[in-house]
Amino acid sequence: MQTDWDWKWMPDGVAKYHAYLRSPEWQALRYAVLQRSGGWCERCRGRRAVDVHHRTYARKYRERLRDLVHLCRDCHEIQHGLGGRWWGIYIWVVVLLILLVISLL
Repeated sequence: MQTDWDWKWMPDGVAKYHAYLRSPEWQALRYAVLQRSGGWCERCRGRRAVDVHHRTYARKYRERLRDLVHLCRDCHEIQHGLGGRWWGIYIWVVVLLILLVISLL
């Protein structure tokens, strides 16, 4: 009888990927990433990390540690192009800096 842990035998797709994320193999990789990061975001280094993000899916189901990064929620959203909580403030700061530089020219 097959269970969720039999993700290796499933056809590739969303169901297989979600089963893989529940597997002992993924949990071991995830734990190694958490150990490497010490629980802090590996992008901003300023907030506690909550998500393990794939830098690449080139080795999906057989990832290497360098394929994965531990991110806080904001950095994970930014990584996916969703902006994050501070994105609006960041844009305004950049715009103001550009205007300041232009005014000094």
